[in-house]
Amino acid sequence: MNKSDASEHEHLDEDEVNSKYIPPRNVPISELWNKDQDDQSLTKYKQQLIGGAINVIIEPSIESKLILKKLVLIPEDHGELVFDLKENVDRLKDQVIALKEGAVYRMKLQFYVQRDIVSGLKLVQTAHKGPIRTDKSTYMMGSRAPKAELQEYISEKEVAPSGLMARGKYHMKSSITDDDKNIYAKWEWTLEISKDWK
Repeated sequence: MNKSDASEHEHLDEDEVNSKYIPPRNVPISELWNKDQDDQSLTKYKQQLIGGAINVIIEPSIESKLILKKLVLIPEDHGELVFDLKENVDRLKDQVIALKEGAVYRMKLQFYVQRDIVSGLKLVQTAHKGPIRTDKSTYMMGSRAPKAELQEYISEKEVAPSGLMARGKYHMKSSITDDDKNIYAKWEWTLEISKDWK
């Protein structure tokens, strides 16, 4: 929810969201690794691209390729506002995050990728004030290979809405998806735009 001029994320209308795009067949990383082994230049390229990703498993008990850790709002003139996504995200529904009107901020998402490459990772957020949808944003996070290290995405700067009509509580719905239409997480929360920091 923003007044961003950033090109890194886009506002999608319903026609774009419901397009008839069919993603290509998902090829497991092991299959990519084993193809064309007699081509030395391609093998070298795959080593640079994939590295040791073929055997990365962070949490053996979690089958998902994506393990979320935190979503952080980083205002320029205030401390970080942190969502812990490690536990059950359903409990976030009752959490309220207050943001000062007109505040300049960035969003940071921290996560692990394990088992396989995720293609076209994206964060989709919708904001409703009462029954009216006021914003829908899609943040393109790119394709990510498995790594033992924590990975993160940081958005471009955004500006929170301001003015009397913008103040109040917004019901937020967030989800993490990829080009293959896998949904890695969905959660709801409340964003409050206030005259000052609370």
